[in-house]
Amino acid sequence: MYLQNSIRIENLLQNNSFDFKRKLVGSIIKGPIDGATLKLKDANGKLIASTIPQKGVFSFHEQNFTSDYYTIESVGGTYDDKTMKTLAKIGFPQGLSTLLSTAKLQAILKNNESIIITPETTIFTALVINNINNGMKIESAIAEAYTLVTSAMTKNSRDILTL
Repeated sequence: MYLQNSIRIENLLQNNSFDFKRKLVGSIIKGPIDGATLKLKDANGKLIASTIPQKGVFSFHEQNFTSDYYTIESVGGTYDDKTMKTLAKIGFPQGLSTLLSTAKLQAILKNNESIIITPETTIFTALVINNINNGMKIESAIAEAYTLVTSAMTKNSRDILTL
């Protein structure tokens, strides 16, 4: 959807039909994603499990978590776009993701907590993986990405990330 909006704005600019002083075109995305394939992968990118959420809710069977971290990535799916009053289809590579350390996954299981995957966790995931690829250890990569993302958000939004 983000890519579609970018293309739409780009087309409006090329056709000289978009005036930044008068209006800004966009869409607010809200709603659970259905029909996506969720992939649980270890730090090496090895597929551990996959599932398809129903009404945005998903679950994986408990695994023997031994990798430094795990990602959960979504591919495809649809959601009810209330703004456009239509069923929106998510195309590749526009899925959402999250990254969780093994310690965090174990705490989630122990405390019967839930994982929330959002655009914010997707940004967080990309930052952590970039930090790791640049030689950071997982703990430092997570801490730096968390600080960057939360500092860019309002003070009351810190609980959005499930780290």
